[in-house]
Amino acid sequence: MNTATRLGKFRLGAGALAFACASFAAAAGGASGSIDYAHKNAAVKYAWLIEGPDDMQPGKTLRRLYFSATDIGAKLAACASLSCADGSVSEGATIDFAKDARHLGYWVVLNGQKVQYSGGTEPAAFTIKTDARDRLAGHVHIDDAAAGGAKIDADFDAALLKSVTSAH
Repeated sequence: MNTATRLGKFRLGAGALAFACASFAAAAGGASGSIDYAHKNAAVKYAWLIEGPDDMQPGKTLRRLYFSATDIGAKLAACASLSCADGSVSEGATIDFAKDARHLGYWVVLNGQKVQYSGGTEPAAFTIKTDARDRLAGHVHIDDAAAGGAKIDADFDAALLKSVTSAH
């Protein structure tokens, strides 16, 4: 085998390794459960965790859980802001998490973003098994159906996908 052929195979192998590493970095955490609102629903299959600036409380950082029925990890990984990441969800939900907060915002999106609902919940909606800087795992139960709102019931184990420096 000549040097050019070996170099070409090396480049191909290095490219495949880089792709595999990037794919692993965007890999979703495990999740199971459901999201229901307005006679629409989605099965929760994937979860990610992204941290970034809280636009409601300047100077504070929040952690946002992303739940989805489809694997949107590559889209989330490509985002430089929380609003970009939010826009990547078409069948799922986002939920802000901070155990010391009194109010946690959440957003449900279904039917390709044609059905949306946003609301708030308390930290008591979470049963946390792991709360580490780089990982959040547990169960979330939000039920605003009696008031015409959404219901989220999901188990999750989400590693920190990335930190962003911009809310918008």
